[in-house]
Formats: sequence, structure tokens, C-alpha cells
Amino acid sequence: MDIVKELKSQDLKAYIEKEVGLESKCVGSGTYRFKVCPICSGGDHFNINTNKNLWNTFDNCGGGSIIDFCMIYNNLDKKPAISKLCDEFNINSYGKEAEIMNEVKEIKTIHEKPAKTFESIDLTSIINNYYNTSSKGYDYFIKRLLGDGSYNDDVISNNFDKVISENKIITGNPKEIFKDNLDLVPGLHNIKAYEYIIPVWENGKIVNCILRRNDEKSKENNKTLNLKGLEVKFLNSNYLEQPEDHIFITEGVFDCLSIECLGHNSICLNSVNMANRFIDLVKQNINTCKDTKFILALDNDPQGNKAREKIHNELSKLNIKSFFLTVNSSYKDINDYYLNDLEGLKDSIKDSISTQFKGIDENIFYNTIDNYIKYEKLNTGFETLDKKLNGVLPGLYCIGADTGLGKTTYVLQIADYMASQSKKVLFYSLEMSKFEMYCKSLSRIAYEKFNEKISTRDIMFNKDNEITHSCLNEYKTFSKNIEIIESDFNLNIENISNSIQEQINRVNEKPIIFIDYLQVIQPKDFKMTDKASMDYNIKALKRLSRKYFVPIFLISSLNRQSYNSDLDNTAFKESGSIEYTADVMLGLQGKIVDELKEYPSNSKNDTVKRKEIWNLYKSDTKTTGIVKTKLKCLKNRFGQKDFDIEFDFYPKCNCFKENEENVILF
Repeated sequence: MDIVKELKSQDLKAYIEKEVGLESKCVGSGTYRFKVCPICSGGDHFNINTNKNLWNTFDNCGGGSIIDFCMIYNNLDKKPAISKLCDEFNINSYGKEAEIMNEVKEIKTIHEKPAKTFESIDLTSIINNYYNTSSKGYDYFIKRLLGDGSYNDDVISNNFDKVISENKIITGNPKEIFKDNLDLVPGLHNIKAYEYIIPVWENGKIVNCILRRNDEKSKENNKTLNLKGLEVKFLNSNYLEQPEDHIFITEGVFDCLSIECLGHNSICLNSVNMANRFIDLVKQNINTCKDTKFILALDNDPQGNKAREKIHNELSKLNIKSFFLTVNSSYKDINDYYLNDLEGLKDSIKDSISTQFKGIDENIFYNTIDNYIKYEKLNTGFETLDKKLNGVLPGLYCIGADTGLGKTTYVLQIADYMASQSKKVLFYSLEMSKFEMYCKSLSRIAYEKFNEKISTRDIMFNKDNEITHSCLNEYKTFSKNIEIIESDFNLNIENISNSIQEQINRVNEKPIIFIDYLQVIQPKDFKMTDKASMDYNIKALKRLSRKYFVPIFLISSLNRQSYNSDLDNTAFKESGSIEYTADVMLGLQGKIVDELKEYPSNSKNDTVKRKEIWNLYKSDTKTTGIVKTKLKCLKNRFGQKDFDIEFDFYPKCNCFKENEENVILF
């Protein structure tokens, strides 16, 4: 196979996803699309056909094979593009220069429209003329950079004026501004909404423009676009050409301008797709920026995090210092932080460029104490458990149980009790439907309130039962305080975080969170192993409990080795980092384990004895309808640990009862 054919046989989709740092989405049989075009940063028009191993676009960004993409994306001619790909895929091209040159002559780009040359267009004159003669209309910039006019800080005000005037930022309809060069304007039906034009300057000339959408007029397509036919550039890339103490790297233009308004140099990537190009630009200016400290301040989302890690790792290879700007996790990006907590952002910036450790913040310290003092400790409805836990506080509570011991039932009983005490509860049911959960609650109410033993199935298939009506009326008295969220088996940490914030915004109260269960939460990245995914999800849930200052009850399955032995921390070993991350660890298991551990060996006598115990246990359970269980506390940051509490579990009635006289302390 010759070199070009070998290159064209490589996995195009995997290559492009690796290059741009984003995953494409399947939109049809063998067709994948990027939300953001890697070429122009426009929206929803870059496709990959995995059946043909080709790419194309709907908006004059080109198309073709892997070679064509490498050429356009990296701004390379065909020969260096082929050489670059040979290095990428470890294909030996030594001694084959003549073959490459012959192949280069025959390469014809598929789907590529005739190239147009825009270098001769004088963007500088176009923007200057419009800037000098038009009404500027900076209301949106005032809203995003001056806090809608509320920022009276002289530094910010002066820098705002400087940002506008030195960059020659203008507003207007792109089709009007570039009316004599409409081929420059992206062909979107809502292009009029992209009315904020931010010029990109190099060596005293405008080389491209960033078109920022007015979100109040449209929310279709990507937030920012670039002019067509011109190389996508970074805003303020000139900072790399001269020695700087520190430079902030942001993702969006308003993030960049926010940093500039605070008096610091900032480069805007324009898109996370530009991470590789940024590294290449740093390499080109390695002599001037080798002593620069880069502060990475990308968006608080998976794509931003991925690009931030990539840039950090690549800069490390160049022996260039880079640090992450600590952004309050409540905010999606720098501008959001800037508008909602200006002083907090200033402190984060100060810390990021300081050569000193931050030290203790007295205000934060005492505010946190106030939060704990003011927080009303919650009860679970189980008196002895509440006493031992010293009440429920914000943190991560993990509850593991053997199969069939009613871990969902147990946690749902706690959730219902809290809801009955007028506390807001969010219950993520990742396996059972909302209807099934309702029926479990009604079954328990029937037993507790009316002394009726009615199973979940009895309720599901008996609409006209009088007890069902009575239980439903009882349940309605507190059901308004509990929101059960059914899963479509695609729930991940980001979904959970978003829905928590949505509920807080809606009801103006922080809820208690229940998640059933850990092993069903989807991974951040499907390439992760199960263990890595659970580690990530557990740590992320712990961060959510801190972020929202709420208790999160997380159900987890246990490893099979724990089923017939007394529970300890190793029972959670296959469930990620629970034992290190959780604030409280509780294990639910059969009381029979206490008897079985008396006969631990594999001797014939012990085996016979264990079998007798099991048979008696099954017989008693069947006769009484009660499963003898115990709750074992393995870890408790907030109160007493190493305690057991015995419960009677009534499976038919979906109910647990605590036996206080049987509490065992050791």
C-alpha cells in the first residue's frame, strides 16, 4: 500500500476527535457531526462519513480525506501535511519523497469548493470606517463587562473604554458591515443576531473578526463565529511576541474581555478546538514566552476541562509554567463569575498570580462556621440511628447492602420521613420507575398507619382498594416535598448537578439528595474503566455536597465476598473511592451473619452447621415475614462510629423497624 492510500485508510473520526479535543455525535447511519466546526468555529455543519472515511461541511469549509483535513486545520500545504500525518501514525516515509511528490500532484480534494482568496480584502479599513461613522450601541457590552452599569470601579471603567477603542469593537448586522464582501459572512439564517463584531489584530492590521451572537435575539448555533475564508486567529495573540509575567488563557471572548477589564493580559482561544493551534503558536514564540506564567481559565464544563488539561500537559513538556484559575464551581465561566462575584474573581486572580501561599481567609472561615451553626440537623426517622449519627449534616452518606436486603426500601423510608417533616427531597431512582416507588411508599404507609400488610404488587394491580385510597391521601400530605426523578439510564454527574441547581432555583430551598444507585450513574467518558468511572463519580458527588452544602445519600452495591461475612471497608472495594471520600459509610446486612461467623472454616462440621443455620433462617423468615437485619456504621466524620443497630425488615410491607434494645456497641 502506498503512503497516501495508507493514510486515507486511517480512522478519520478518531483522528479528528483527537485533534480538536471534542467528540462528534451520531446523526444518522455512519454520519457524525460536531456541534462546533473545527475549521470556522461555526455550528452544526461539519460532518464525518465513517462509511466512506470522508468529511464534508455545509458552509464552504471544505471537505475530503484525512489529508485534506490536516491541510486546512493546520494551514499546511499537501507535502508537509502528509509528512505530519506520517509522523502521527508512525508510517515510515524515509526515502519516499519522490513517491509523496507524485501522489501530491494527483490528490484532488473531494467535496472542496473552489478556493477563494480573501487576503487582499482590507478589513482594517472596513472596520475603521464603520467604527468612525456608525452609532456604536454598546449596551450588551455594558451589561457583560460593566455589570449593566453598576461597576463604578475606575480601573474597570477605564479598561472598558480602552478595550472598546483599542480593539475597535463595533456592533451591527454583519451583512451590512461586510456588504461589499458577503463571501466573508457565514451563511446562517440567523446571522443578523451575530451583531457584536470583535476585530482580531496582528501587526497593526485586522486579520479576522469574531462575530458574537446577541443571546437575547437568538440562541441557535454557536455563540461565536469567525469570518469565512480567513485563518481563525486568537484574540490578543500578540502577547506571545513579547515577554510577559503572566497571561490568562480563556475560552470565550467575554471571558477574555472580563480579564482585560480587570487590568490583566488575556488571550482568547475562541474555541476549545483551538487548543492544538495555541500550543503550536507558543512553540513559535518559545523564546519570548519561556518565562511567562500561563493562567488557564477555561469554561467549567467537560470540554473546557479536557482542553485545559491538554494545554497544561503540553506546556509542561515545553517546560513552561501553567496554572489553573480557581473558579467557583457555581459559575459556568469567567464572565459568569465576573458578573456574580466580582470580588471573588479578583481574589482568585490575585491568588493565581501570587508567589505566596493563600493562607487562611478569616471571613470564609467564620462564614463556614455560621453555615454549620445555622444548619438544622436532620433526622432519619430512626431514633437510635439519629442519636449515633448526631443528626444528618451536609456531606456524602454512602449506604451499601447485600442483594435483596431492601437498600432502596430503607433509603426511601428515610426520604419519605424527611419529606413528611417539610424538608425538600430529590430522589434519583435510576432503576425503578416513579410509579413503583410510589407503590412502595403506599405499601409502607398501609402497614405503619393502618396495620395492613399490602405488598407493592397488591397496590399496583388493585385500583379500587379502599386502603390504597387511604394511603394515597396520607401520602399526598407530604408528597409535595419529594421529587422522584426517573432515569432513562443516561443520567450522569452533569445532569444531576444541573437538575439540583434547577430545583434550588425553582423552590428557593436546598433539597436533601438521594441517589439509587452509584453503579448505574453513567461515566463521564465511556472510555473509562468501571473503577475509574466510579472513582470520578464518587468524588464529583462529594464536590456537589460541598458546592450546595447539602446531604447526599448514595446507595452502592457491595462485592460478593461480603455477602456471608461481617461487613468492613473492604466490602466497598469494588465501588471506587467510597472509603476515602464518603463522610459516612453504612452497611446493611442480614443478622444471620453473626451466627455464620461462629463457623468460619471449611470443615465438614462447620459446613453442616452453616447449612442448618441457613435453613432455620429461611424457615423463620417465611413464617414471620420478617428479615432480621443490622445496620453497621463503618465511618462517621460527624459523630460516633463502630456501632450496629438491629432492624426488622418487612419485605412485603416495604418497612424497616428499629430494635433499640439490641444496639451493640464495641
